[in-house]
This record gives sequence, structure tokens and C-alpha cells, in this order.
Amino acid sequence: MLFKNKSIKTILAGISGVSVVIILLYIALSKNLKDSAEELQELYQEQFSLVETANDIQKARSNLTEVAKLYVVTGDAEYHKRFNSLLNSYNDLISNSSSLYKNREINSYVKEEVDIFNRVTELVKRAFEIESEAFNMMVGLYRDSNGHFSLYRDSNQTLAIKHLHSYQYLSAQESLQIEIETLLKKISLRTENSIAIKESEIEEYLNKIALLSIISLILALTSIIVVFKRLLQPVSQLLNAIETFKQDRENRDLIEIIYRDEIGVISEEFNIMKKNIQVDLKELSFNEAKIRDYLELIENNLITSSIDTTGKIRYVSKAFIEISGYSANELIGQEYSFLKSDSSQDVEYAKLWSTVTNNHSWSGTLKNSKKDGSTYWIELTISPNYNNKGVHIGYSTISKDVTFQKMYKEKLDEVQKVEKRVDFYREIVDKNVITSSTNLSGVITSVSTAYSKLSGYSKDELIGHRHILLRHKDMSEDIYKDLWSELTLNHSWQGEFKNRTKDGRTYWIYGEVAPLFNDNSEKIGYIAIHKNMTDRKIIEDMKQRDQLTNLYNRNMFNKEFSRVLKSSRNERKYLSLLLLDVDYFKSYNIEYGYLDGDRVISVIAQLIAKSMNRESDYCFRFGGEEFAIIFESLDPVEARKFAERFRVTVEDNKIEHKNSPFGYVTASIGLVTKKTTENFDENSFYREAINMLTTSKERGRNRLTSNWDSEENR
Repeated sequence: MLFKNKSIKTILAGISGVSVVIILLYIALSKNLKDSAEELQELYQEQFSLVETANDIQKARSNLTEVAKLYVVTGDAEYHKRFNSLLNSYNDLISNSSSLYKNREINSYVKEEVDIFNRVTELVKRAFEIESEAFNMMVGLYRDSNGHFSLYRDSNQTLAIKHLHSYQYLSAQESLQIEIETLLKKISLRTENSIAIKESEIEEYLNKIALLSIISLILALTSIIVVFKRLLQPVSQLLNAIETFKQDRENRDLIEIIYRDEIGVISEEFNIMKKNIQVDLKELSFNEAKIRDYLELIENNLITSSIDTTGKIRYVSKAFIEISGYSANELIGQEYSFLKSDSSQDVEYAKLWSTVTNNHSWSGTLKNSKKDGSTYWIELTISPNYNNKGVHIGYSTISKDVTFQKMYKEKLDEVQKVEKRVDFYREIVDKNVITSSTNLSGVITSVSTAYSKLSGYSKDELIGHRHILLRHKDMSEDIYKDLWSELTLNHSWQGEFKNRTKDGRTYWIYGEVAPLFNDNSEKIGYIAIHKNMTDRKIIEDMKQRDQLTNLYNRNMFNKEFSRVLKSSRNERKYLSLLLLDVDYFKSYNIEYGYLDGDRVISVIAQLIAKSMNRESDYCFRFGGEEFAIIFESLDPVEARKFAERFRVTVEDNKIEHKNSPFGYVTASIGLVTKKTTENFDENSFYREAINMLTTSKERGRNRLTSNWDSEENR
């Protein structure tokens, strides 16, 4: 059988495919039939138009001939006008007739018609020439030797009549009639052949459509047979088998699988399912024993009970007996509230009974007492029970021992209280202890509120930046190198930092910086605890400064000069020491008094301070009229210009000094400039500067002497 081993889906898909093909063929044939019918209609229309045109030409030509003869016979001018009017209509007819062939494909048959049509046109032209010549004879116009109408004579109507009855004119008319009849035959023959061909095509399309109709009918009958035999019959068989199995679960008859299609697969699956159900039924009785075991397991482990409508216990599980410490006989008959631990549970029990007596379930946590007096906690759910008729018969309870969770929560509450105290102390530390932490790259990750308050920056402004944001310009790079050297070795570091606040104020902190490790002993950053030393540093700074000028004093000079020499050893630059002494200052004090002398010292100190604008410049007052300046330069020439500016600044201030040969307060300067890579110490450096200052005084004062000056200039 054709569809024996095919699935229903495949069969239906095949039928559907054939149906689609037939429909497409119907559409194609219908379109072709429509096109052929339209073309046949056009052929009929063309035949009619061509025949009608030929007849119109023949009729028009007869009318022209008739009117022409009437004109020459009667000489009536009205006939001549009518001839001209008919001639115009005739010319339009010829023009329109010619257009019928312009848009057609020219084959051999059509070409013959065109040739005949052209001959008809020539014959009409010949007849018209004869008629024109007869008309001219009526008015006395004759042809000359060149064929032109230029000879004027008397009109000759007889000759004109004779001319229109001449053999030449009759021959043209006869030939015209023959050609038109021939044209009509050609048109009829050609169009009838085309019509016959097109009618044959239409008949062929109709035959094909009829054949497709027969095939469609056969396909429909086949589909009905296939659906019945392959779908309806097996489905009916499957339904009967299902109904039989519902009534007799022991029935072992199986459905016979005839076709391996979708219904066959379903039937086979039913056979398998039937066998499996019968196996399951056997296992069901075995599982009932297991269910009894599970019920016993629930009895032993689930804390449950039944209570009647009066609130008295009627049943308790073994787990209930075990947790309460009472026997079943001691519990049954007692009210459930018999187990409450103390009066503190009265409110919860009142809510419980208020809820369940209104036919609602209640869930909550209760604290009960065991027989031995100890307490335990349960999460209880109690619900109303009804019989099959909907009558309320009591309540059932299911409980969960949560004693451990309660104890854990109590401990957790204690821990949370401790954490709150820790948070309180942490807040105190945050507000009062200056702390910060960074990642391994030194980027700040957290700061205390005290740190933020001291620096003047908000926490957001500090986090994500390095401590260099706070670093004061006076801080030596060596301190930071030493810090990172220790931290890299996972050692702690202690030391002082001179920082600046957001608004530019200076503050000092003493900090201890240590590595920070995670639980896996991996270093994750650094933590620092600082102490504000600003007040102490201010006091120390006051001790290091001259009270009159606020410049650093001689003690600070000794410390700073030694530090600058040490820090500049590795840098290829020039370091200078300038010693300045006010000329004839003792005589100034005698003349003007010590108060004016102090004012002069203050003015000179201010002038010097204003002239210094570099971080590496340091100014000191040794006492009395002596000052010292430490500064760096690119070369000795630049250093000398820098020092000379101090001398000129003092002189240009024009402070009156009657006992000075210069008339004003002036200063003598000694300058020593050395390359930092040279071999020298601070004592030799200082002694050489004293010598340069002494030389300036010996050479007349109010001058600068440098160790780079030539002997003559000194």
C-alpha cells in the first residue's frame, strides 16, 4: 500500500503539497485562459475595425466619385464644396487607417495588407488627380507641357464630363475596387486564422482545467479514505481500549499496532503505560507498608496533638510526649494551656483561643514548661478541624521545637548590644583619634572624622588621593623614603609629619604607620594612627625664632644648615651661605636710641623676607645686626645677583643714618657659594663666609664680597 509505512504527518503533508500544486496549476491555467480570452476579444475587435475601415474607404471613395460627376454635369459650386468637405474626411480616414498598422508586429501576412493598403492609397491619388483636372477644365485651367495648370482658356464642361468618363478614370476606380476587396479577403483570412489558433488554445486550457478537476476529486476521495483508515479507525480502537482498561485494570489485552504512524505510536505508548500502571498497582500495596512506617516516623518526630472544642487534649504524638516530659495519660484530658510556663504567656494564649474560636488558624511562638520545671520554646500552628458534614469537632496542632533558636537569638541580642557599645566607642575613636588607611599603592581608602577635621578636607576629598595632598613643602623626601623602606619590609614606622590644611595652615602630627593584613595573612594596605603635635611644635617653633623679627634664630641655623648640607649632597647644584651685617649699627643706636634700632632691624628683616620666594631659601637672625641666608642656585653668577639684590634693597630703603658716611642705613655682605658635590663641612663653609663678610667691612662696607670674586675685586 502506498501509505503503509508513512506517518500521518507525512501523508497529510504529501496531500497538502499535492493540493497546493493543484491550486497553483488552477491559478496558472485560469490566468492563461483569461489572457487568451482577452487576446481573442482583441482579435475580434481588430477584424471588425479593419473590415469596417476598408468598407468606409470604399464608401467614401464612391461618394467622392458621385459628387465629382454631379459637379461636372451640373456645374453647381455646392457640389464642389461638398467634394472638398468629403475629401478632408477621406484624408482623415486614410490617416487613421494607417495608424491601425503602426503599433502591430509586421509579419508576412500583415505586410501584404500594408502593401495593398499602400496601393489603394496610390489608386485614390490617381483618381483624385483625374477629378482635379476635370474640375480645372470647368474653370478654364489646363495643364501645360510640364503638367502644371497654367493655361487659361474658356471653360469646357463637355470635356470635363468626358474626362470623368474616360478609360483612365474608370480603370482607376475598378482597380481601387479590386484592391479593397482583396484587402478585405486578406484581413478576413489572417484574423480568422489567428482567432482559430486562439480558440484552440482556450479549448486546450479548458481541457487541462477539467483534468485538474478530476485529479482534485480523486485526491479528495483518497484523503477521506486515508483519514478514515489511518486516523478515525485507529483512534476509535484506542478509545475502546481505554474504556475497557478503566473498567478492568487487570485486563491484559493490548492494542494491535497496524501502522507505525503517530496514532500507532500513541497506541504503543498506551500499551506501555497500561503495563506500567499494572506494575504500579502491585507496588502500591507494598508502598502502603512504607506509608505506615512514615506515619510512625511522623508520630515519633513531629510534635502534634488534637484538642476538642472545649480546649482539652485528646491526642498527643510521641514527639509531643518526649519534649514535654509528661506521659500520654498525664496530658490527655488536660487543657492545652496546662503547659504554659508562667503568667507572661497569658496574653499569647488569649490571642490563640480568640483566633481559633473564630474559625481561623493561629501561628506563633509559645514558651512552655516541662514536667521537670525547665522551659522550652515551640513554634505552634493550631487550626480548626471539621468532619465530613462540616461540623466543627476540635483543633489540631503542629509544633516545632525552637528552643535552640530562641537561645541563639538571646545570645545574638547580647552580641548586638555589645556591638552597639563597640559602635559607640568606635564613634568616639572616629571623632577623637586621627587615623587613616591606604591601599598598597598608598591611596587613601578611609580616614577618621578627627583626621578630616584636622586637615580641613572632607572624607570624600581625601579618599582616593595620596597623602601628598597634605604634605608641606618643608617636608624632606628622605622621611618618606625611610617610611616606605620600612613598610615594604612589613615593619612599622614612627615619625613626625608636617602637613598643611585645605586653607593652607600648617599642622604637625606624630604618626605610627603599620602594614594591614587580611584573614589569609595577605597584606592589603597600611593603617596609620596619628597624634596632633601642632601646639607643641608652635611652642618649639617660638623657641627657635627671634622674638623681634620672627626669623629663625642661631640655634635653628645650626640645625637647618646641617640638614640642608646633608640633603643636598646627592644633587648637582650650588648651595650658598650669605652673612649680612648692618653697617655702623652701634653708632645708630647711640644716635637714635635702641627702639629705633629695633625698628631698623625689623624693617631689614621684612625686606629680606619679601626678597625670598623660593622653598629652598632660609633666613636667620643671629642677634644684634647680623643675619644669615641659606639658598640654592644654578651657578655662582646667579647666586651673586641674588645676594646683591639684598644689599641694594637695604640701601634703596633710604633709612637715615647721620653717623654713616653714606647718610643712610647700609649693609655689608659676605657670600660663599659651593657646588654640593665638593668636599667641605659646615664649619669650613661658615668660617669662609665670615671671612667674606670681614673683607666687605675692611674694604669700606656697603658692599658684597663672594668667594668667586677675583682677588682685585675683593
